[in-house]
Amino acid sequence: MINGYSVKNGRKGFTLLEVMMVLFIIAIITPVLGLAFYQLVTLPGEETNRLTVSNEIHLVASWIISDGQKSEAFVEGNGSVFGQFRWTDYVINQSANESVREYEVTYILTNNVVRRYETVSWFDFTKEIYINNSKAIDIARHINSLDSNFSAQGLEVTINAGVSTKISKTETIYVTSRINYAGTETAGLPWGPNVVLAGNSNGAITISGRANFFAGPLHSDGDIIVTGQDDAVQGDVMCSHLTGNLKVIAPGEIIQSPNNTIWGMPHIDPVNPSEYTFDWTGNVNLENKLEVWDTSNPTQLLPGIYHCNGTLTVGRQFASGTVTFIADKILLNSGYCNLQPYRNDLLCWANASGQDVIVIDYAKESYQFWRTPGIFQGVLYAPNGEIELRGSGSKKYDQGILTEGAIVAKEVTISGDYWYLNRW
Repeated sequence: MINGYSVKNGRKGFTLLEVMMVLFIIAIITPVLGLAFYQLVTLPGEETNRLTVSNEIHLVASWIISDGQKSEAFVEGNGSVFGQFRWTDYVINQSANESVREYEVTYILTNNVVRRYETVSWFDFTKEIYINNSKAIDIARHINSLDSNFSAQGLEVTINAGVSTKISKTETIYVTSRINYAGTETAGLPWGPNVVLAGNSNGAITISGRANFFAGPLHSDGDIIVTGQDDAVQGDVMCSHLTGNLKVIAPGEIIQSPNNTIWGMPHIDPVNPSEYTFDWTGNVNLENKLEVWDTSNPTQLLPGIYHCNGTLTVGRQFASGTVTFIADKILLNSGYCNLQPYRNDLLCWANASGQDVIVIDYAKESYQFWRTPGIFQGVLYAPNGEIELRGSGSKKYDQGILTEGAIVAKEVTISGDYWYLNRW
């Protein structure tokens, strides 16, 4: 043997033992190398798919949560339409002379692609046109299903995403809006889609203020009398007879039907007396009722139903809260209000006859430098008497906003300026 090689008849080579040892080592190493190669080639693709599924669920969830938190209502869809979020942006662009903006965001799932459609509408007072802007964006491309359900926790959304039959994931999120979800359209409401409704055959809507904007139909079984300037309606105007100048924005139209009751006064029951949170005899000014104000926030009314069998007055300079007022007459006279309905979408219910049954007198003084308008959300209802909106603002819609409700009364008077009234 020379230098580790066997020499026989002048030939060099490996021994059988050495060859067997090499084959043994190769047999041990080959499976390990094969597994490493498999992992190198296969697993990164699977991990990428898992990340894709998780990321797409996160994207869809983040968009829906964002829109849901801004929304005032959610209308469930069917088929490929998941649903639609709706809300109003009350930040008014005064320098551009634009009204508040209405948003509608619709989610559609088609061929595993979730598409978000957004429509923004507003009225440009400089150009005197109603503007709609729409845009669409694909959020995710691997969504198998998108389902909604209403629960005690809010809007429940279940998202299922998958890249293959082996790699899929399902998550459920809960969305809470800034206002309770509606879930239905407005057609079944007793006041229909009308933002102002005078439902008595002798009743009338009188608009003597200027630059008021009605984002919804006006209806009177009597006349509509307009003596103010620059008042506009986004919707149909229905009455026996229209007098004066009222700008009606297309596709709205004026429908006059003399001596014919078109609608009639809807009936809205008051709240059961057993449910009153506060109850007084005679006239009441809440300014003097310390028990109704939050001790930690003296401008905040405690939530509940407020009743008296006389005139109920809110006269504090600042007043906000979730309340329902029930009285013979109601006077809201405050430097700043932000009121929402406590029960049955009803903000004010008054049953007296004659003039000034419900009055909102929202007057911003010259020293009030803030631009936040007064916000009154809900239904004002006076079936036997007059509802009047007063006040004199100085800029477009810095006066007051009545949103997500309606004015329903025997007679309605808008004597104030720069009011914005938004249909339900």
